[in-house]
Amino acid sequence: MIKKLKENELTFKKIIFQCMEKNETTRALLYLMDEMSGDFVLVAHYGYLKIGDSFKVYDFSHPVVELVRRKRDAFFINDFTLEPVVKDFYTSLGINNVQITPIYHKDRIFGFLEERNRAANQKYNEKTIENSKKIVEEIRQTLSFFDTREKKEEKKKVTGNREEYLRTLKEIIIRFSSFKKYIPAISEFFIASAELLTTAVNYDIAFLSIGLGANSIDLIYSKLPLSIRGKKALINSAKELFPSRSAKGEVYSQFFYGRLRGDEIRDVPPTFYTVKVLEKRNLKVYLCLLKNEKNYYNAKELVHIGGYNKILTGYFERLFRDYRCNETFIGLILNLLELSKKKAEVFEKHSLNTAKYARLIAEKVSDDMDFIDLVTIAALLHDIGILLIDSNLYSKTSLTHEDVEKIKQHTLVCMNFLSKIRMPEEVKEMIKYHHERYDGFGYPEGLKADEIPLGARIIAVAEAFETMTGEERYKKPVSFEEAIEELRRNAGDQFDPELVVALESVLKERMKKGNGKNSGKE
Repeated sequence: MIKKLKENELTFKKIIFQCMEKNETTRALLYLMDEMSGDFVLVAHYGYLKIGDSFKVYDFSHPVVELVRRKRDAFFINDFTLEPVVKDFYTSLGINNVQITPIYHKDRIFGFLEERNRAANQKYNEKTIENSKKIVEEIRQTLSFFDTREKKEEKKKVTGNREEYLRTLKEIIIRFSSFKKYIPAISEFFIASAELLTTAVNYDIAFLSIGLGANSIDLIYSKLPLSIRGKKALINSAKELFPSRSAKGEVYSQFFYGRLRGDEIRDVPPTFYTVKVLEKRNLKVYLCLLKNEKNYYNAKELVHIGGYNKILTGYFERLFRDYRCNETFIGLILNLLELSKKKAEVFEKHSLNTAKYARLIAEKVSDDMDFIDLVTIAALLHDIGILLIDSNLYSKTSLTHEDVEKIKQHTLVCMNFLSKIRMPEEVKEMIKYHHERYDGFGYPEGLKADEIPLGARIIAVAEAFETMTGEERYKKPVSFEEAIEELRRNAGDQFDPELVVALESVLKERMKKGNGKNSGKE
């Protein structure tokens, strides 16, 4: 898809040229999502721009992407101290101010228009945002044209909304299978441990290089501020500091400081010591300690460095096992969903949509990424038991009393199935109790209110909403408004009231910031 869009670079350039005419922007960059990787790729730009690896591709964890996903709506930054997450990135490029306008397509962010340095030291404002939204609408219409053309070409292969469901699955996989999701946790551990190491070893910079295939993640802790020149020098010297460093691939770097005051470090310190932390499959982790003094580390310091390295090794081994387990879970889920198509195609669509809504609710009520990921996995697998009992149940438009009794057994059947698989207990409990009611009249154990695991309560709301609005199963689908109204009527009885409010809030935000639709199905 990206390749096809890049072929139309001239068309996009003509559209984004309006940024110069309307907003007096000196440079504009258009990024679109590569659906296979989740990264945002530069497909067109205007104004003088020295193309470098730092902004050819913004990967999923890039600070600009993080900010765009958090803001969701158009925004401008005239003072980077107000947005420290992107301050280092932009100031290192000599950027004074920016304005970013997300591009929505099918109610999700498909890309964004980034404008840099308004002319004559002017600041961006609400008027420039209004102008950019009109420009982005032209881009969105162009994207819709390409999408329509592709659908015609693939009409024989794709029916209904199949492409949208597969796209949903890819987004879910990208978000919780990528090793990059561990970066925040790794960063916190690295900063805390590097600061502790300063009490035993005299060093100035701790450089942690994490190799993922050809790509690299660099975490750099410096006791003193690093100048722009110093940062570039460190990154450029990585091939010399680390023996396993790949000459290809993208590099994502984060810098941390012990003190913000003092003489800036402008060059690579002359003394360094590199140790291997871990090498497993496509994951390679190396640590390098650098210091400005020319005298080498003494024997006592080398002992402390060795001890610190063992701590890092243990940490990354546990992290890698967790990562591999996630990959195993994902592989299992994909295989189960693929096999389910032969028995009941509706099952796959129901599972994906339930997982989508469950994740949205979980992200609204929790900041714990591990919990959010577990909810996603449980939601994808929540109805496996029905297929194991009788796959024909998913093909019926109405249910008999016997069918209902069969369905009531599906959580226990699923528990028996999952007991033979290495699966987190939290996932099993979420699946087991997702048919408990908030008032205590559900099954299998009649739990109520907070006795029911939070993940199970989330899946209950998400599944009910999907059942009402998704593919026709036991009854015809209803509009989003009708489904929300039904959830409200049953809040406090069948569903957790706070989670119903959370889902309603998320849907309103998506509708408001998406394509403006506020009724019917997605």
